[in-house]
Amino acid sequence: MNKVKDKSGLDRDLQDALHLSNDERIQRVLSLRSEAWIPYPRAQTILHQLDDLYNLPRPRLDISRSFRSPNLMVISDTNNGKSHLINHFYSLHSKDNNLEGDAIYAPVISIEVDSPSLADFYSLILMFINASFRHRDAVGSKKFQILKLLRHVGTRMLIIDELNTAVAGTSLKQRIFWNAIKNLNNCAHISIVGAGTKEVFSALRLVPQLDNRFERAELKRWEFGDEFRRLLASFECLLPLRHASELQEPSVAMRLYSMTEGYIGEVANLLIKAAICAIETGSEKIDQRLLAKIEWKSPTERIRTL
Repeated sequence: MNKVKDKSGLDRDLQDALHLSNDERIQRVLSLRSEAWIPYPRAQTILHQLDDLYNLPRPRLDISRSFRSPNLMVISDTNNGKSHLINHFYSLHSKDNNLEGDAIYAPVISIEVDSPSLADFYSLILMFINASFRHRDAVGSKKFQILKLLRHVGTRMLIIDELNTAVAGTSLKQRIFWNAIKNLNNCAHISIVGAGTKEVFSALRLVPQLDNRFERAELKRWEFGDEFRRLLASFECLLPLRHASELQEPSVAMRLYSMTEGYIGEVANLLIKAAICAIETGSEKIDQRLLAKIEWKSPTERIRTL
């Protein structure tokens, strides 16, 4: 007989979730992809770095001189948690429509770029802060508008995800893009947080004066061991399954590591898929038998089949 999960150590919300219908529990599992946050050590270290940048004293708004704020570059392989981490940080400092004021309050601006296009980059910032503009406005006009508005809306930090896409253009376009970031860093008195894959390093080297302003923070692929098993135990505490899976048990943990190759995004996607299967089949737990049933290819296997 399946071992019934000990509910005494679960928070009240998860205990209540165990009594929901199958469809409701599946929806809860699916929501974990965007809403769940597991405070594992490396992520917590980077969050502390982000907090330190956010809380740095800034010059008075009436001071127009250049001011070099420190910056951070978060690097990781694809699907290894960088976007989830910065999204979690942003959720702690998200913008406020500030209906009683004359402008929104946006202490952190978070955007995702897909090219080294300066026009698109400025447009994304203006859209984020709900500014009125035309996409065909001159780049210089957008820049002036941004420098004026960032102080008005209280911006302290600009987060730019997928910065590795800056290597997609010509060397000239890349230099223009990176120099624009340097200018925002200097003139808007804000810290810049970049996030991307290791390819971003080659792009940054095009502007040495900017390259040395970024401290590096890397989210490395997990190695198999006690920390990985503790990560699995933390995931299990989020899953509304009625029986204990014991994901941290060595043989199950090793099977999960082999299937995901240590990428935390892969771990999350696999456990979400497995949990849904466990609910739909009535097994109510994730074990070796269930993992053998579900359709899944490791990252390496998926690349080979492209």
